[in-house]
Amino acid sequence: MKKTALFIAIVMLVSFVMPAFAAEDDMADVLKTVKERIEIPAECTEFGSYTSVYDDSRHYSFSWSTPQNQKGVHVAVNDKKIITGYYTYGYNGTEEERPYYKNKTIPQISKEEALSQAQEFFAKIDPQIYPLYDFNDAEIDFYAVSYQIFAYRKENGIKTNDGVYISVNAASGNITSISVDYTFVESFPSTDKAIGAEKAEQIFRGNALKKIYYDFHDGEMAQIVWMPTDFTQIDAFSGERFDLTGNYRYDNAAKELASSKGSDDEYVEYFTEQELAELNTVAGLMSINEAEEKIRSMSELDMEGTKTERTSISRRGERYVMELSFDAEDRGGYALLDAKTGQLLSFWGYNENDDGEWEYDDEFVQKYYSDYLSRTKVVDNSYRVRVENGIEYPFNSITCDRDKVSGKVKNFSLNFDEAEEFEMPEGIAEEAAVYDVLFDKISPELFYTFLYDEKEARLIYTIDFSNIHFIDAQTLKLLGYDGKEQRASIPSGGYNYTDISGHFAEDAIKALASIDVGFADTEFKPDSIITQKEYTALLSQCVYDYVFYSKSGAVDLDETSKYFVRVMGVSEDEFESDKPLTREKALKLLLDSGMSQFSYTAKIKGIFKTDFADESDIDEELLGYVAIAKGLHIINGSTDGYFYPKTNITRGEAAVMIYNYLK
Repeated sequence: MKKTALFIAIVMLVSFVMPAFAAEDDMADVLKTVKERIEIPAECTEFGSYTSVYDDSRHYSFSWSTPQNQKGVHVAVNDKKIITGYYTYGYNGTEEERPYYKNKTIPQISKEEALSQAQEFFAKIDPQIYPLYDFNDAEIDFYAVSYQIFAYRKENGIKTNDGVYISVNAASGNITSISVDYTFVESFPSTDKAIGAEKAEQIFRGNALKKIYYDFHDGEMAQIVWMPTDFTQIDAFSGERFDLTGNYRYDNAAKELASSKGSDDEYVEYFTEQELAELNTVAGLMSINEAEEKIRSMSELDMEGTKTERTSISRRGERYVMELSFDAEDRGGYALLDAKTGQLLSFWGYNENDDGEWEYDDEFVQKYYSDYLSRTKVVDNSYRVRVENGIEYPFNSITCDRDKVSGKVKNFSLNFDEAEEFEMPEGIAEEAAVYDVLFDKISPELFYTFLYDEKEARLIYTIDFSNIHFIDAQTLKLLGYDGKEQRASIPSGGYNYTDISGHFAEDAIKALASIDVGFADTEFKPDSIITQKEYTALLSQCVYDYVFYSKSGAVDLDETSKYFVRVMGVSEDEFESDKPLTREKALKLLLDSGMSQFSYTAKIKGIFKTDFADESDIDEELLGYVAIAKGLHIINGSTDGYFYPKTNITRGEAAVMIYNYLK
């Protein structure tokens, strides 16, 4: 699914352009159609419009709002009366649209109801194109307070680039936003003469994957894996590579610094002049003058007429580096050197007289970095990549670009970590076996794509790598970005427990499962005492929605719990991972986790009363939490009027507490 489904922030108010040839009658006709299809709240009396012309069409943006802008509706529509965007806020004056980084909420309508609401709304506002979008296999995600629904436009039963994104409020069922992609093309090629999926698979074999070293563990050991290349699309008739985006490569010119691995974003210690003098004496660091001479001796760098503007020395990991900036009226540059060896680590320069076209300069690399030639290879005549045991390690590279006219080097970076260790290529599976695993998971798929200014769609075969990151070169297991075995996706409501039928917490457990909060086991064990790490892992799933997964695909309770404790600033004295949790402490963690306004108030002493028969047993520091939780109906106490604050909480009781909190 295109994760851009979070389109709440979509910009619908395009640049204000009112062409002289804009036909007022056309705009009136379009506006009339919009008002027939979309209900505008009567209190939204303020109205504005914007018009722009592109792609041979006129596009309108209409907005209605209350005088204080507390409520509003925005609509984007073209001159063919296709509504391409809709966004509303404060629709009924009571709903609070919580930001997406806040906690989840319990849906008041089902996924099926949300899908039905979305289809009905889309059919009403765009009846002429609605039948083209396939909701039978619509993708539905749940984020915080809304269902996000995505459906592809299909032609001849084949997916296209176009899709519709619809956001449905899970409490009210209201459509809060919709974004429609619809491309005007005159024809779609028949599939009769397509090469077929089997032939497409043969072409992708040997091209769609690349064997590399990948460092999952921050320098511990680079691992051999297969990863997807950018060879993911071919023409459906010729079988030739289809490159819609162009041959772009990562350009280190955007980075000011390209230093050794382990230095980026690490603590940097800057030295005073006295400390620098001591370091020069003791460690033998080069002087600023020596560094400047080193840079200016490289005739390939565009330094003529420049003055040294700024210098500094800093420590990055185990390396001391010298930074120098140069400036003249029409040119300038920035250099980073190893302060001990004088080796140039990176350089960036500009000249106002250059034409701006660059090309790769391997001569500079060969001249000054001959020691690296046998350990690197040139890729696409664009840069050098490190090679170990015949396998590329893309984390280490050498880039060098020069201006085509002046011949001067404009961008250079050396990123080479000598300390890196590499897994030996023993027991590596054959390439054919790797592709067998790949095509067991996914198959080449026909797809219509649209090119700018072309009237006919292009038919291609494509591979969807969205759920495949790496394949282990030895075990052939699918790996995630963390190097762990790829977790099987758990669909909404995918938890299916066998031991909760008839239990008092059944509804709460099922409701949490519907928003992907739970334990990846067949049993929930509702009457078992919950541990502190289990409880905080549940809270992390529903409050922060940040979860670590083990290689088996289950929630990694230890790592997820550690994340929660770190974010919440829970002290070691308060948290004992494998120990039980009392009812009163469970409420403190719950309220502290997401309801900060109540958490602050709960700490005030001497103002709370719970009316529980055992209120005197409640810790004085926690009385406010218990009182607020009772007032919010997160807890109700037992039928005999007791709370039992020191009793260890069970898994089922924890589920009910969290459920009551979220709803």
